Amino acid sequence: MNETTTEYLDFPGADTLQAAGRVAPPSAEVLDRARAAVLAAASAEQATSAVAPARPRRMVTGRRLAAVFALAAVAAGVVVATGGEQAPRANSLSATAQPPQPAVGATTFLDGVSEVAQAQSASTAPYWKVQLRSVVGGHTSTVTEYVSREGYVIRSKGRTYKKGAPSWAVGAKLVDWNGLDRLPTDPATLLAMMSAGQQGGRDVFGQAGNILGDSPASPALRAALFKALGRLSGVKLVGTVKDHAGRSGTELAFAGVNGSEALIVDPRTATVLEDVFWQAGGVSRTTYLESGPALSID
Repeated sequence: MNETTTEYLDFPGADTLQAAGRVAPPSAEVLDRARAAVLAAASAEQATSAVAPARPRRMVTGRRLAAVFALAAVAAGVVVATGGEQAPRANSLSATAQPPQPAVGATTFLDGVSEVAQAQSASTAPYWKVQLRSVVGGHTSTVTEYVSREGYVIRSKGRTYKKGAPSWAVGAKLVDWNGLDRLPTDPATLLAMMSAGQQGGRDVFGQAGNILGDSPASPALRAALFKALGRLSGVKLVGTVKDHAGRSGTELAFAGVNGSEALIVDPRTATVLEDVFWQAGGVSRTTYLESGPALSID
């Protein structure tokens, strides 16, 4: 890297990052964007805000600056290392990256996960329970949701809130639990519906992650969503990682113009473990600690 790059990467460990470069220096324009993203994330790291129980998209700031820099470096086309050790994949947004896995395409992986989802039994339970952990401005919040067809109950910090029927974005529309049941299960048709009115694939990636993460979608719909993601141009298979609860899963990532997102999926159960959304000025992270049918509200 050149002297100008050294100024941009003026933080502890910058010398090591410089020495690890293995590609041609990125353009000044790209470096400007990366620098702006890192500086914005640093400001968000210091911000303090309260968490109010609300439906997703759950924006969570305060993720470690190192993870944001890694993503900015990927956008700039730079290979980096930290701490004098060989770096895990620079495009990983997960808590802990594991050694590289055998090369398998995103489509092949997602088709396999789709089969796991399709093989699961449909539930007739009246509730769908989701326990999730979010972090905002350094504050950690754990929320438990009980979704029903009429509404949902949220429990957070010893308090209980009742809300109207929840909804999930599908293209330009919002659908409730009954609407989820009416969605097509043909991957191509579903992908076209989610793409309607959207500005890019990152929006579609986020929609699918949101439905898979905390909705009572049927096994057939979940299978279709995974297959649709496998056909979404730009989806990358990162590899095996650990989420912020210490669970192993496979990370998928999508780098968009206005932000990037990553999903950590457990291929054994076809469930989303963690959803991370990054954009200049903030990073949101939702860790799904529990998700599944419930016969009653505990």
